[in-house]
Amino acid sequence: GLDSLDLMQLEPVLCQVLRRLFAFKGHSLHFPVMSEGETPPSEAEFLPREKKLLLPLRRNDSFLGMFVARGVEASSVKSILPALAVAASICLDNLALYKASRRDSVTGLFSRETLLA
Repeated sequence: GLDSLDLMQLEPVLCQVLRRLFAFKGHSLHFPVMSEGETPPSEAEFLPREKKLLLPLRRNDSFLGMFVARGVEASSVKSILPALAVAASICLDNLALYKASRRDSVTGLFSRETLLA
C-alpha cells in the first residue's frame, strides 16, 4: 500500500505524471487530519480566482492526502476536471506497483536491481 511518507518520497514521479494531464506552475502535498464524521473530498475542485486545483489522492476508498496545484489555467483543466480524481487514483495504483517493484516481497529491503540502478 501507499501512505503519506510514500507520497512524499514519490512526489517527483507523481508530479511528472500529473503534468502530462494538465499544466501547473507549482504544487504542494497536504495531509489534512479529518475530524470524526468529516468526509474527505472525492472530486477535484478548481478555484479559478486563485488558479488552484485541489486534487484528492484516493486509493482503494482510502483518502491519502491532497495534491494542490498552483498556477493552473482554467483552459487546461476545464474539460478533464470530472475525470481527474479517477486519473489520480490510477496514478496512485501505478506508484504502488513502482514501490512494490523496488523492494523484496519477503524482507521488505530494497531489491538488488534497485540498489544497482
